[in-house]
Parts: sequence; structure tokens; C-alpha cells
Amino acid sequence: MSHTNEGAAAILEAGLFSAVRDSQLFATDPDIGLDVDNVEALENFYRLLISMLRILTSCVVSRGSRNQHVLAQGRAFLTENRQCMQGVFKAAVREGPQVRPSIKQALEDLVGCFSALIHATDFVEVSF
Repeated sequence: MSHTNEGAAAILEAGLFSAVRDSQLFATDPDIGLDVDNVEALENFYRLLISMLRILTSCVVSRGSRNQHVLAQGRAFLTENRQCMQGVFKAAVREGPQVRPSIKQALEDLVGCFSALIHATDFVEVSF
């Protein structure tokens, strides 16, 4: 649904960004869990973040680079969740035997998702 202009508009009008904000999903520190016992729970958490970022990015891209309101919402999301984003980037480059391959892959996917949203919203160019 988020891949079409109309679908993305409907999702955004339903309050996707505010729902994500209210969920506090991205307020969780991604550094927690690299040494947790329940690796499956951590992988599920990362998959949830990945899925949400894919939907957000798809909506932003579908609405187009001329839709300043949606771009502003995307940039606000990135600003509000900068700590999570930075934690993901740091964790993704961390080396060592404690980082399992499945976790490493999930972190790489998260980096790709955050990077796509950064690019789609011109976050770096506008925010700095």
C-alpha cells in the first residue's frame, strides 16, 4: 500500500508518523541486547525496526521529493530518533565474537533503511 502515491497518502493521513512516535519503538537504545541471552528477541526487535523504517521510507518516496510536508515529517522523525540511528550505525561497525552473524545482518539492514530515509528526505543537506 505504501508503494503507491494514494496508498502512501492514506497511511500518512492516518497518522503513521505520530503513531510511530507514540509507540516509542525507536526510543529503545539499540545498543542494549548485543550481550543479551535471548538473541531471538533481539532479532525480532531489529526486524520490527526494519519493517517500520521500510514503510516510512516507502511512504516518503511514494509521496515524492516535492511534497515538503512529508519530507519535513521524515526529517523530524530522523531528528527525534537520532540517538537510535547513531546507535544502530555504531553497533553495525562493532567487531568481535559477541556479535552473531544474524544480528550483524539485521544491523546492516537497519543501516540501509536509515540511510535510505536519510537520502529520501535530504536529511544531511537540510539538517546540517
